[in-house]
Amino acid sequence: MMVLDLDLDFFLTDCCPLAKKGERPCSDAAKPWDEAAVTDYLERHLGLSKSHPIPGIITQTHDGALPFWQTRMERGLLTRPFSVVHIDAHADLGIGKPGRWINALTLVRDPFSRPDLPPFCERTEHGWQPIRLRSFISELMETQYGPEPQIPLKVFDDPFSYAAEEPFSCMNLAHSPRYAPKKADALISVITQYMDLVPETQACYNM
Repeated sequence: MMVLDLDLDFFLTDCCPLAKKGERPCSDAAKPWDEAAVTDYLERHLGLSKSHPIPGIITQTHDGALPFWQTRMERGLLTRPFSVVHIDAHADLGIGKPGRWINALTLVRDPFSRPDLPPFCERTEHGWQPIRLRSFISELMETQYGPEPQIPLKVFDDPFSYAAEEPFSCMNLAHSPRYAPKKADALISVITQYMDLVPETQACYNM
């Protein structure tokens, strides 16, 4: 199974600096893609369809997706381990609790992504080295749970070279307001046309 982990700041003309807590980046920092470009990317590269929306939620930040994934696993709607396609202006690696949910990770970055891949992400002449999704917390608990397993990693620096290999079983959209100007919020309604919003959305995110 494949899960789509999407960030709103991917659809910007530049990578905004982190705004202060409770604030948004200024409108001059970056502009959102136009609606047609977003629609084209969602349909042509991610294989999404308005006529067949997939279960999903909107969260403030990516960690809000974890209880959504866990709930779907408990209900038998998501089988672990599953692969995650993370489409974002940022790598967002190096934090989190021990897992073993994920068996493959694909990072799709935009052309303005900063060089924020952690040192354990190594490119070789044959592709990318497998990684362990480790964190300080998971390392502390290795004596109890053992080390996180190695999983395949793919990184696409050119987002237009990526095409989903199979349909996504569910998706989550991170608002990431401290990284996206207020004008980008208009794209949320564009993206949610491809989502069958589940009740958990109301608990995870307040529009």
